[in-house]
Amino acid sequence: MLRILLLITIQIFAITTFGQNDSTKRRNILAIPYAYYTQETSWVGGIGGQYFFWKKDPTQKVSTVNTNIAYTFNKQIIVDFSGRIFDKDQSLINFKFNWQKFPDRFYGIGPDASYNIYEKYTPIKFNTRFERLYYVRKDILFGPSLFFRADHLQKRSENSIDLLKKISGTEDFHLLGAGAVFMVERRNNLFYATKGSFLKLTLEGSPKITSTLGNMLFFESDYRKYFSISQKSAIAVQTLIRITAGDVPFQMMPTLGGQDELRGIRRGIYRDKCEWLQQVEYRFPIYKDLKAAAFGSVGSVGHTPAEILNSSVKSALGGGLRLKANKTNVHLRLDYAIDHEGQTGFYFTAIEAF
Repeated sequence: MLRILLLITIQIFAITTFGQNDSTKRRNILAIPYAYYTQETSWVGGIGGQYFFWKKDPTQKVSTVNTNIAYTFNKQIIVDFSGRIFDKDQSLINFKFNWQKFPDRFYGIGPDASYNIYEKYTPIKFNTRFERLYYVRKDILFGPSLFFRADHLQKRSENSIDLLKKISGTEDFHLLGAGAVFMVERRNNLFYATKGSFLKLTLEGSPKITSTLGNMLFFESDYRKYFSISQKSAIAVQTLIRITAGDVPFQMMPTLGGQDELRGIRRGIYRDKCEWLQQVEYRFPIYKDLKAAAFGSVGSVGHTPAEILNSSVKSALGGGLRLKANKTNVHLRLDYAIDHEGQTGFYFTAIEAF
């Protein structure tokens, strides 16, 4: 409990000290020295900066530019620069640059992995992504995407398990790909929605000619629906489907778990070429800018779309607190969850899971 209170104090101090909330200039700056804990990283310390700006309404079409540098007790280094820019009413630009040195654990491929059987490895990875989506209608966007990824497996643990033997991704690789994105944006708020809906369909490919691996195909469907229960409470539902095909490296396979998807499960323990996920969250107020949430999730992975419907279902449930950080409705998020095997996860971050 003392650790939780300490982290909350750090976040609140950061906002009140470094935050700039300019009501006359339609912008907001949030600089946060932060600390948090997850199963994948252990304790994390870093500094993040977010610049928000908008044309009319601070709850709609809010452009953001984000920077983040973090170091973890697991000796992981994360450098991230990303953004979402609304070009008047003509287009939406999404971009991301990410570099990581991330000592991690590989539990194998498929739905039957165990928390007790894993192999340690240290990858150095760089990925960048760019999307430009044009407005087809007021709330419908469509446009091209481009992505690049390069991975170097710096170190592997030497043990008798050898889970990383003879699978795609154990050798250095890079790939360049492109595709198309279709999006329907009907949420009443981009950061803390209480009504409306959101849909994003992504279809991308990376041909062998632009990759050190073989041909690859990636598809993702992300649908979210928000039901207003009262003036200040709501139920949020997310259905997520990911399907990949071809010579997909294990690092790019869909995975369950983490701070946003099936909270309570360690991210990466369950991975395969296909995945489905269903999440439900009830959001309700406590006092002024302090809110709470209760959530539950189910999901599965498999080698083919048919397998994910027949493989063992993973589940988790939990709850947490929310604290409004600025006028765009960005909230600090503190979550605690437990999965179907009794494993627990503690997450302290910003912005809702979905």
